[in-house]
Amino acid sequence: MLITATDLKANLGHFLDESQGLDIVITKNGQPYARLSGLAHTGSSDRLSGLRGILPDTLALDDIKEARMSAKGSHL
Repeated sequence: MLITATDLKANLGHFLDESQGLDIVITKNGQPYARLSGLAHTGSSDRLSGLRGILPDTLALDDIKEARMSAKGSHL
């Protein structure tokens, strides 16, 4: 489905619902600009599974959380 950025702004809730079943390409000035795609799963482990091949297999969710908390603390 193709929609304009203006349509997205005016009907965000509707298009969020629509994105659960299909990808929505958002155009700006007549050109493809972004894609809105629904998530099939919302659990943390499901989100991490999409990173297979990018993250080492030995990296655990707790390790990621600890690294993020350490990084946040270093910026304070």
